[in-house]
Amino acid sequence: HFSISTISRQVQVGNNQKERCLHDWLAGQRNNKFELIDNFTRSCSAYSVATYILGLGDRHNDNIMLTRRGHMFHIDFNKAFGHYQKIAGVINRDRAPFALSDDMVLVINHGATMETGRKFPAFVRQCTEAYNIARHHWREIISMIMVSAPMNMTALKEGGNEVQVVFENLSPTIGK
Repeated sequence: HFSISTISRQVQVGNNQKERCLHDWLAGQRNNKFELIDNFTRSCSAYSVATYILGLGDRHNDNIMLTRRGHMFHIDFNKAFGHYQKIAGVINRDRAPFALSDDMVLVINHGATMETGRKFPAFVRQCTEAYNIARHHWREIISMIMVSAPMNMTALKEGGNEVQVVFENLSPTIGK
């Protein structure tokens, strides 16, 4: 398993186009290209939704890993439930609710850019479907977080606003 940061450094040695690093690395894995891209796209959509719902912060290329089969997964969950890192104590360091870089879009679009690719709308549909499924199961998700609170996890504090953050991100009452 490799961090996206490591992959970027390895591939950039012979390639000046930073946004092609992930695509080129996956292409060099000698597996079925369409299976690799499908694995990447599905896991990217799942993690995009999960990081949004759980309010995961500190998502950078050292915390996002990739397998040789194209599966993406995240590590380091210390900044969760809206406990984002702050700059100067007041500004959220994380500017987006999930990590989706140009190089990720290039993989999703089978090597094409956002402007020229045709696969990105399918990724958006996958994210939307996953999000709506999670919204449908909002009670179970909230219950799991509530029973986990006494476990003394770094980002989950008993009596904190973590449940409220997830509830707001799931927005179960909108559209009902």
